[in-house]
Amino acid sequence: MFIKKKNVFVAIFSSGIIALVFISTLAGYLLYGQWRKDSLASKYRFSIYSLTADIFRNEVVISNIRVKLEGDHADVPILEWAVKNNSGKTIVSILLEVGFVKDDGTVVYKAWLKPLDEAGAVLHDKLYDDLGAGKGIAPGETLSFRQPLRNCPEGMIERIASRDSFARNEFAENIELKYTLKGLKLI
Repeated sequence: MFIKKKNVFVAIFSSGIIALVFISTLAGYLLYGQWRKDSLASKYRFSIYSLTADIFRNEVVISNIRVKLEGDHADVPILEWAVKNNSGKTIVSILLEVGFVKDDGTVVYKAWLKPLDEAGAVLHDKLYDDLGAGKGIAPGETLSFRQPLRNCPEGMIERIASRDSFARNEFAENIELKYTLKGLKLI
């Protein structure tokens, strides 16, 4: 039986394409498997982070929370607050959800602030650099934070600048500052 040269070329070319499709499918499957594993691990870590916040919510006291504008950076509101650790463990990471909410429940602005990194060092913006780096918040200790609220709507900045403290005024609705402890890591 005689095989033409053209048929050999087609057979080799077709085999190469099939091998390439098989290898790329296998590589895609392996990458997807790794992505899924990493995604599940990330969701698990965040669920533990959130669950810890729920468990220790009564032992971590957030106080003196206020929003203000400062001198050269009057276009970016600054949120100031203090955290007191009443638990028996050192807090090394906090996730705070802050938002401005209207009376009807409409959210005007929402931000998630993480003032401590995973090692417990204080993260801060270079513009507002008045905090030292530490190793978390020890039991019984109180630490104050200042963070800019980036991308805050102009209407909210005007309201903060008017010093009405979110009370009823010429604006049609009342707006409240609400905050929630969303994540916590203790050692």
